[in-house]
Amino acid sequence: MRKVNQEGVKAAAENAGVTYSNSKTITWLSIGLALGLTLLLAWRMTVICAAATLPRRRHWQYGNAAAPAR
Repeated sequence: MRKVNQEGVKAAAENAGVTYSNSKTITWLSIGLALGLTLLLAWRMTVICAAATLPRRRHWQYGNAAAPAR
């Protein structure tokens, strides 16, 4: 009976180690994915905002150059 219990304890310890390893891998992959998506979103927002404001900046630049000084 004692031998069966020790084998069960060893099996449970091995399973716990595998579960911990898998959990750690999934955690780091999730963190990396979240960071990557955050950087991608920040880059896209920078590109979109720059594309949206560029015509306005050009308009103001040329408008100020053509307008007489007051």
